[in-house]
Amino acid sequence: MYWVFSSIGYGKLDKDQETEYLLMLLRLIKLSTLALLLSSCSAIPIEDKAKSVRIIPYPENIKGCEYIKEAFGLQGNIISYWFTSNTKLVNGALNDLKNKAAEAGGNVIVFEEDREVDFTTSTVFIGYIYRCK
Repeated sequence: MYWVFSSIGYGKLDKDQETEYLLMLLRLIKLSTLALLLSSCSAIPIEDKAKSVRIIPYPENIKGCEYIKEAFGLQGNIISYWFTSNTKLVNGALNDLKNKAAEAGGNVIVFEEDREVDFTTSTVFIGYIYRCK
């Protein structure tokens, strides 16, 4: 282990010092992993400007609106889905989609009905963003 500590500027260490530094490094790795796991358990927050974005299930309800673009909302990944409830996955994906709509200048989202997205580790919503008066 001499090469590890000498390469980061500690020079030659005795066995007790080496053990102490290794334990400190392991604690740091554990805390970093815990922080990553805990942060992955929360839903993506909704931004203030996105709170007024409405979701409409059927495109025939759109009258006099300007189409902006297609977008997707995503929450979860191969690690975080083990620690995140389904409710938080769904809320996070909806919030992500609403945030993207607000960012694009839209205030209405129509869900994509025909496209099937089959993810087992995350939740994905696909929608069309519109600006309505």
